[in-house]
Amino acid sequence: MTDLNTPDSFPATPDGLIDRDGLSSPASPGSADSSEASTPLEGPADNLSDLPKPTLAAHRPPPP
Repeated sequence: MTDLNTPDSFPATPDGLIDRDGLSSPASPGSADSSEASTPLEGPADNLSDLPKPTLAAHRPPPP
């Protein structure tokens, strides 16, 4: 039961600290990360698509 009360107080503390710092990180970083993450993910994806897929052929068993 004591644990249930502790979490309630915890959220209040982080929120206060964030507001004091004026970071509002939860919103800003989320958007920034999403945008940045999309770009890097697209890069590697394109490279993988461009690369040939000999690995799949190597794993495939030889024709009968």
